[in-house]
Amino acid sequence: MADEYQKLYDNFRWHVPRDFNIARSCCLDWAPGLGHSHQEALRWQQPNRPNQSVSFAELGALVCQLSNGLSKLGVIPGDRVIVVMSRPIEALAVMLACWASAAVAVPLSPTESEDTLVVKLKHARGRLAFIDQNTAQTSLAAIARCPLIQQVVGFDVSLGSVMSWHGFIARQSQQFQPTLALPSAPALMVWPENNQHLFTPDTALILPQQALIGNLPGFVASHNWFPAQATALQTTLMPWVEAGLMAAILPALYFGRVVIFDQSTRLTLASDASHLSTTPIRWCRWLKSTNQTTPSSLASVALIGDQLSPAWRAASVERTGISPNLAVYIPGCGLALVQSNQKWPSVNDDLYLTPGFKAQTNPDPESSVAGHSTMGFISVARMDAYGHTNPAQYVQAWPQKASFDSQGLGADALWLTTDLLAETIQHQRFRIFGRPDHMVPTALGRLNANQIEQRMLRIDEVLAAAAFAWPQKINALPNTIVVVLQLSPKTATNQSTWRHEIGLKVRGFILELLSPLSAQPPKPLLIKIGFIDHIEYDQVDQPLRQAWNKRLRLADIDFLPSAPLVSASRPPR
Repeated sequence: MADEYQKLYDNFRWHVPRDFNIARSCCLDWAPGLGHSHQEALRWQQPNRPNQSVSFAELGALVCQLSNGLSKLGVIPGDRVIVVMSRPIEALAVMLACWASAAVAVPLSPTESEDTLVVKLKHARGRLAFIDQNTAQTSLAAIARCPLIQQVVGFDVSLGSVMSWHGFIARQSQQFQPTLALPSAPALMVWPENNQHLFTPDTALILPQQALIGNLPGFVASHNWFPAQATALQTTLMPWVEAGLMAAILPALYFGRVVIFDQSTRLTLASDASHLSTTPIRWCRWLKSTNQTTPSSLASVALIGDQLSPAWRAASVERTGISPNLAVYIPGCGLALVQSNQKWPSVNDDLYLTPGFKAQTNPDPESSVAGHSTMGFISVARMDAYGHTNPAQYVQAWPQKASFDSQGLGADALWLTTDLLAETIQHQRFRIFGRPDHMVPTALGRLNANQIEQRMLRIDEVLAAAAFAWPQKINALPNTIVVVLQLSPKTATNQSTWRHEIGLKVRGFILELLSPLSAQPPKPLLIKIGFIDHIEYDQVDQPLRQAWNKRLRLADIDFLPSAPLVSASRPPR
């Protein structure tokens, strides 16, 4: 099977159509088609509410009305339009209208704080913003501090200063001819959630229209050769998340398949879902649930992440018959590393370079991972092995600053240096260790927090987990790992027996991660286990570990007594 990969990689060539436009390819070309006009395009699954859906014809009509409305408000190619909406269907429609008008969509998370919004709104320098009833209070407070924004359109927002959504699209034509623009024209402005130690905090990346083309190879491969057997793609990643937009939503629409937005607190697979795009943690939780059945139509599971423990992979195969594919989305770069277990089964869960991508690791001796020393940060080339430009990568860093230097961060740099730690196994195969902000530093090296947290979910009573290092003094060797657990409400908190058993299991699981090591740390590694009522997650289901590292509120955590790692702590087989 590896020979098949090599043939695909060697024969791949980039080709971007001269007149490529995201809105046309993902919506407007499908809307009038006899086979698609009445076919469902988007469905929104909300917790405790009826599903909402639109057909390709309805979506196309809405996008045209919004595009004509943008034109009436004076939006021209290159203008930036702010989108702060909690409704995924309407938010995506606004973005498609921006691309049809050759404007730049600036989607922002509906959960952003006012201060964070102010910073991003000022950097975006847009004059028009779209909001809804759930984001109105925070958004309007931030907009009041940004005088450049002159017009606001609100969905179900009843304020005199806000233009009504329905009034905005009323009497607008349901026909619109997309504005001519180059495929390399700016289309999407995003702030990278990762690479923050490489980029200055106020740096945004601007992706071109053709970025969708650059993500199609990774999407097709990680979904077991989509659109084969494809009827509907369900995703827990929303349109305001770069990885969700470029690695799941737009590619599925490009192939004319329905996208199901799942905003339920727990993943609930739709009966007609043939493909699933979610995160490793969300998938592990679903596997742990016992009250949900696997849809007979499910053919592929793609996990946007770089780690899936062997135990959960085995559980997935046993329950669904599917071995999930990991897919690594690098902000501003795209789906560069993927698995495709039906085409080229992975060895030791390694990931392969997506055809059309070229990458290497830059050794970094200070970034040691427990048990491994031959590793470094992955850098992705802007040109493939045949000299063709990679269309997935960003075209502008905003604001452009002199700090983009030899590290390969500038828009004209030949390589994009990432913060993804990996080891080169073969020329196009990598063993991924994770990003520094997902790592737990110890005196033995760094442990991947995702691996620790996935192992914690194997404990029946655990609903969520977060792992991080105990806050240390500057230049001190960290020798304490903190594991915070959120337990099932049914678990009685006054029983010392299960508390002791959980403590043994936690220390045993971490010992499994350290088992390849032969060296001993300067100090014995301590595991500090605590229980908490709620653990918060970000848009891609990563625990907010940085908040714990910066300020550990001991009063909110019920800690067990600390204990060093010893071999007797291994859980029973």
